[in-house]
Amino acid sequence: MSTADITPGDPSGKMDTRVALRDLLKEINKRDAQLEKYIHVIGFVAAIVGILMGMLIISMADDMEKMANHMEHMDTYMASMQVDMHTMANTMPKMTKDMTTMTEHMGKMRLNISRMQEHMKAVPDMRDSVSLMQKDVQSMGQSVNLMQYDTGLMRTGVGQMSSDTLNMSHPFRIMNGMMPW
Repeated sequence: MSTADITPGDPSGKMDTRVALRDLLKEINKRDAQLEKYIHVIGFVAAIVGILMGMLIISMADDMEKMANHMEHMDTYMASMQVDMHTMANTMPKMTKDMTTMTEHMGKMRLNISRMQEHMKAVPDMRDSVSLMQKDVQSMGQSVNLMQYDTGLMRTGVGQMSSDTLNMSHPFRIMNGMMPW
């Protein structure tokens, strides 16, 4: 057995080599165990990150396929849109003409509205006229009632005149009865 001169913690300086190797081996095994734990944790985290990255890549691939499909459809839409733009360009002169006509109609409408506003200014005077007309109608109603009363009196008078006329004929009848012819 050989002895070593260096002892970490032993002040005497002498130590057995087997013991030192055993302690060193224990320290190395302990560090290896810790390193294995760290490697397992790092491997687990790497696996999770790998799974997430895989899901992200698959999702991006799906999105890219969808985008490619949309781009294909976009070509069709662009062709259709060019036809629509051509149609729109053809209808613009008609639409401009219609807008000019519409502007003219709007001017006429404004003129009619201003005239109507002028006529509407007379509405307060009409209210006064309506109240005066109501009073006139009431007066006319009273006049009609009085005329009906007067007509009734005239009928009575005519009836009495008829009676008087009949009474006036009595003397002549008597005279006619006395005459020989």
